[in-house]
Amino acid sequence: KARNTKVEAWDPKKIFAAVDGMVVERKLEVGDAVKAGDVLIVIDDRQLFDQLETERRAEETARNEVSNAQRRFEDAQRAVAQVEDALARAERSLIAKDLLSRFEQADRETEVRSRKRDLQTAENQLRITQDAIAAAQRTVENSQARVREARNRLAFASITAPFSGKLGIRRISLGS
Repeated sequence: KARNTKVEAWDPKKIFAAVDGMVVERKLEVGDAVKAGDVLIVIDDRQLFDQLETERRAEETARNEVSNAQRRFEDAQRAVAQVEDALARAERSLIAKDLLSRFEQADRETEVRSRKRDLQTAENQLRITQDAIAAAQRTVENSQARVREARNRLAFASITAPFSGKLGIRRISLGS
């Protein structure tokens, strides 16, 4: 028969940090009661914050590149339209080729061929700029993912109790 005896369940759990870093603050001592969500340890987050800021700047740069690529695409569209107009004018000038001398006719045919090459070049440039937009948008998406990852790592700078209980043996000290 046991008298004045306190019985407690003992099922120790290990808690690990999800990020590396120096411990800057210990919130509780061995034997303290904890509730789920209580902060146990705070890790120096300066490096994590710097990484987040670096990723944010990269995302902003990627967004600017999308804007620049869209402007280049619009410029390429205008260039295609201008070359198409020039080609149409050159082709119209050949309509009355019966009235032209052989020299004038050869000049106008050369101009038509030149305008067709210009059009092909402009269309190729349009495709390149369109592809650049897609690539820049993928870069933005990748940057956004890296920002989310950096935010998640930053959130792990505070180690919280995943469940209620008592703080047992602690194998960590400040500055380690």
